[in-house]
This record gives sequence, structure tokens and C-alpha cells, in this order.
Amino acid sequence: MGLVRKMVVVWVGAAAWLAAARPAVAVEATLVADAHVNSGRPGVNSGAISNLNVGAGYTALLQFDLSTLPVGTTAGQVSRAVLRLYCNRVDVAGAVSVLPVGGGWGEYSVTYQTLPVLGSAVRVVQVGQAGAYVAVDVTSLVQGWMNAPGTNDGVALTAGTAAVEFDSKENDLTGHAAELEVTLVSGGAGPVGPQGPKGDTGAAGPAGAQGAVGPAGPQGLMGPAGPVGPQGPPGASTGGVTGLSFRGAYDSTVMYGVDDVVTDQGSSYISLIAGNLGNAPGASPAAWGVLAQGGVGLVGPQGPVGATGATGPAGPQGPAGAQGAQGVAGPQGLTGPAGVQGVSGPAGPAGAMGATGAQGPAGAQGIPGLAGPAGPAGAMGATGAQGPVGPVGATGAVGPAGPQGPPVSFMGGWLVGTSYGVGSAVSYGGTSYVALVANVGRQPDVSPAYWAVLAQAGVAGAAGAAGAPGPQGPAGAVGVNYRGAWSSALGYQANDAVVFGGATYLALTSSLGAEPDLFPAQWGVLAAAGVAGPSGPSGAAATVSVGTVTTGAPGTQAAVTNSGTASAAVLNFTIPQGAPGVNGTGGGGGGTSGIPFASMYHSVSFLMNFYSVNSTNASVSEDQSVLTWVPAGCTATTLTVFSLQSNTITVTLRQGTPGNMVSTALSCSASSGGSCTSTGSVAVAAGSFVDLSVTGESGLSAGVWTALSCN
Repeated sequence: MGLVRKMVVVWVGAAAWLAAARPAVAVEATLVADAHVNSGRPGVNSGAISNLNVGAGYTALLQFDLSTLPVGTTAGQVSRAVLRLYCNRVDVAGAVSVLPVGGGWGEYSVTYQTLPVLGSAVRVVQVGQAGAYVAVDVTSLVQGWMNAPGTNDGVALTAGTAAVEFDSKENDLTGHAAELEVTLVSGGAGPVGPQGPKGDTGAAGPAGAQGAVGPAGPQGLMGPAGPVGPQGPPGASTGGVTGLSFRGAYDSTVMYGVDDVVTDQGSSYISLIAGNLGNAPGASPAAWGVLAQGGVGLVGPQGPVGATGATGPAGPQGPAGAQGAQGVAGPQGLTGPAGVQGVSGPAGPAGAMGATGAQGPAGAQGIPGLAGPAGPAGAMGATGAQGPVGPVGATGAVGPAGPQGPPVSFMGGWLVGTSYGVGSAVSYGGTSYVALVANVGRQPDVSPAYWAVLAQAGVAGAAGAAGAPGPQGPAGAVGVNYRGAWSSALGYQANDAVVFGGATYLALTSSLGAEPDLFPAQWGVLAAAGVAGPSGPSGAAATVSVGTVTTGAPGTQAAVTNSGTASAAVLNFTIPQGAPGVNGTGGGGGGTSGIPFASMYHSVSFLMNFYSVNSTNASVSEDQSVLTWVPAGCTATTLTVFSLQSNTITVTLRQGTPGNMVSTALSCSASSGGSCTSTGSVAVAAGSFVDLSVTGESGLSAGVWTALSCN
């Protein structure tokens, strides 16, 4: 009886849960702004950049518009909110924190200097794989915005040691902008009507006398089973629970939300809470409800074995007839009559029983008497002989086939831009998925509302034995790019060499403002500063004077002779006469500025904005290190660019004076692996300066070559 009671409690609990379940719907909020700011460039806005950098001095900001939610939605109806970010690059794997922004900001105006105050982290996630989505549960944050809409200033992404990049909404290369999916549940049952008045309580009638219980007779023989009737019509639906999301077998590393369904040890469970992580279903009743109990049911009492009839001879098998066309399914037949129940056997003789006296009023309960001794067990009767097996009954007619579900159509590997319909099957990450609803751009492994697992990826086989290592080839020479004296205003790339404090340093990574002697992780010592040698003895004072200056014949060598002594030199110069010049054509004295055709290589990324026309110098701001002086002036006629940047970039010639530089008409745009040429006639005044501006770069450094003709 104890086991029966336990089973009833479990199923009653499941029925109560089913009655309380509410339908759910997912709504996607609109991403209205995203940007990142950099502590190393506090006055720079990066709202139009195609990436959101996090870590290494960067903080990313995102803001969503919740007006896409139905009018009147309350925080209590938000059962789950998931922020999905697409990571396109991982420089340093690690933890990324999600924090609420405590003030307003503009996508195209926010800088590190104007960054609002940030709140405490609401979630911390690990990011370690490029080319994959990162899902963050922000349910409590969205519920807070619903309660106080004025506090929805978005979220910030920060990192201590990690350095990663996510797609922004301006990214045209991979096109995975951030998403905020909000799951809503209905408001529940309607109001309860008023309670009616309570009626008068009637008087209790007298209790009747309890009759004597007769003895139970022996169980009769079981009658033969009746024929199986045709299948009855399907019963009416009682209404199912909507909004459930089947997530497959339970995984302790996966975070489940409300209404997520899993299987574990033969039973099915449904998540009752959001953020359900690490709670084993069978041991966490507060986190999981039983949806379908596994195991073996109770075994009923075994009935007596009927007599076995004789086995009839098997008839010969007839030839298989041709399959006819499938006919129209007929109406469901009525349920056949149940078989006639066998006659109960005669009741055994009852033992003599004393007469029952009249029931008196209930007195105080007496002390229980001692249990009497158990009577002896009766002898077991002999087992009867097994009768012959009866003839096999005729096979009933096959019922009509049920409606066929939507066909499954294999579409190959999942592609982000392909539209998939219900029943489309794809492969992704070694696992096969089937579309539950039509969708575009929903990555199968992070979109359980749109895709179900069709075939789980197999376990990777054991690694094969490693081959014998071949002989190591000679190390190739690493090119060094000498950048002169180190400057805190310049950005440096790997293999850049600088001089600082008398020592020579080699850049190990990209850096800006990292003093070489204080940052050994960014700079390696290429040549230490030498120790000063001892001072030599003071020499005797000497004098030098000029003697004669003589003009030599054209074409002869210049000569210098000393007609004095080593300590009192008298230098006599012989300077040859130059050849006559060609008659000029008139005009203003001409010449060039020293850069009639300046060709230069630069390692370009969005870390720098301005570049020199005749050196490798680059800078965030247009400082003096990137300016080239044009003392005699020139006319710039041609600008040619070849780019290996992943994005299309625009290169523009700028001219003017320090602090007052302006863009010229020489400007062209080069795609990745392509070139461009701009021609014109831009007058560069004598004493002016020129440099190049580059826009549209990505965050990855790549080579860009520029050539300028200035005649």
C-alpha cells in the first residue's frame, strides 16, 4: 500500500502542474545602438565600427528597444530573457562581465570621457571560441527595465584579462548583430466570481448499526476471452500544454529556462525556474517537475491459467496478391462488445460465526488484546495436466493509417543566410537538427525554440599514433622595422624596433603608450645600453684656419692641403669650376620637395588614423610624427593605393600646417586585395605639410601600400 500511495502522489502532482502551465511566446527586442570606447583613446567615438571590442582597455555598450513587446506587458510575464552575442575573434580567452549602464549615451557621440557610470555585474560568462555565439541570461535585468522603463540605458561588456571581439550591427562581413530574445507567458486565469451565501447546516441523522462482514468466497475460474472488437474513434482532446521546449537528455553544464523539458534516467522533467544550472532533476524538486515518470508500474494479481487448446494444423501460405491502390479511409468502427465473463465458481463453505449483538454506544477504547496464533496453512493441491492449445483466432482488420507528419528534407550544412521551413534537416558542429518552425539565421545549437536535435554528434575517436617528427628546418629570418626613438603618441606593431634610454627594444605585440623599460610583456631588449668607457687624456689645444681658396679647372677633383702643422692647421682649398648651365625657359624657379614619387608600406588597422607619405610612422591623432614638410612646394597629381585590409578602405591626401590640416581632392577607395588611383592637380604651398588619412579599417592589422606623385 505504501508504494501505491507514492505513485498516486507523483501523478497528482504532475496533473496539478499540467493544469497550471501557461503558453509562452518569444519576442525579439530591437537593437538600436552599439559602440565601444577605449581608455587609451578617451576622446574617440567608435559607434560606426564593425566590431565591439571588449578587454585590453575596451568597453562595449549595447541598448535595446523593448517597445516590440505587446502593450501592457508586465515584468511578471517575462519568464526568460537571453542576450546572444557573436564572437568573431579571440585574442585572449577569459571571463566577460555583463553590467547595466547607469545613464544615457549616444551611439555616435559616446567616448571613454563621457562613459556613464556602470552598475555591478549581473552575469559573467566565459568566452574562448571565435566564430560562435555566446548566450547570456539577463532575465532579472529585463524584468527591472519593465518595472522602471526609465532605467533602460542598455548593458556594458567588460573584461579583466580577456581580449575578444563581437559583431556590431554595422558588421557586413559576418552580419551577426547582438540579439535580445524575451520569452513571455500569458497572464493566467480570469478573476474568481463572488462566493455565494452559506446555507444552513442540517441536523445530523443517527448512525445506523454496522452489519456483520461475511466471509470472502474462493475466486471462480476465468472465462474465455472474447474476440477483439474494432478500434473505437479517437477521444476528444482535453487540451495540451503549449510553450514547452524539448532540450534532449539532461546536461549538467547547460543552463535551462522555465518550460524547458529534458529526459533523465528514463523519466521526463520540466524546468520550473529560470537560470536552472547544475540541479539534477531527480534530486531537485524545487527546480524540476516530473512530466512523465519512468520505471515499472505495480504488478496486479495473477489470474488462474486457463486450459490450453490443441494447436490446429497450419494452412498453406497463398501467393501474395498485387497491391491495390489505397482506398479512402472509412469511418471508425464502433467498439465491439466485450467478451462474456466466465461463470464464477461456487463459493466455499463459510465457517460458523457467532451472532452479532446490537451495537452499543462507543465507549473509551480499551487496551488492544494480544494477537492470536496464526492458523496452519492448508496443503497445496496438485497441479492439473495442461490442456491442448486452442485454435488461433482470425486476424482482425487493420485500422486506417493516421495522418502523416511533415516530411523531413535534408538541406546539408546549416548556412546563416538560408531560409529553412518546417521539417528541414541540417548538420551543424557534427550534430543533425530538424527545423520546428520556419526560420532564417537561427543557429541550431543556440536556438532550441527553432531547432530540435535529430542525431547527436558522435564521440570523437581515439587519436592516432603520432608520426615520427621530421628534421627541423632552419629558422627563417624575422624582419625588423626600425621606428627610431620611442614615442608615447605612436602605435607600434610586432617586430618594430625603437631606441629608448640608450637601449634598443623589439616590439613583441601591438601597443600604444607602453614604455619599453616598464612593459617586458610588450617589449624585448634587442641591445642593452653600453657602459660608458673611461675618459681619455685631455689633448693639446689646436687651431684651424683657412689659407687660400683657388678655383680649379672644370672637371677636376676638389682638393684640400694643410700648409700648417698638426696643432696649427692652415687649410688651402681648390674647388673646380662647374659646367655652364642650360639656358632656362623663364618662370619661377621650380624644383621639387624631395618626394617626386613617394612609395611607402604601412601596417594598417583602426588603432591608427593618420600615416606618413614617406616613412612608416602612424598615429591616432594628426601629430607631428606623421607630417612631411614640403619646403619648396609641389603639385600633387597622382595617389595610388594597394590594400590587403579585410574591409574596403579610403585613403585621402591631407595638406596644411600642424594643427590646421585639411583633406584634398586626391582620395580613392581600395577593396581587399585590390588597388585604386586618384588623379588631379592639388597645389601644395611652399612650407606646407602633407600626410595621409585612412578610414574604414578593421581591427586586424594588414599591409597597405601608398604612392604619391608630387612634381
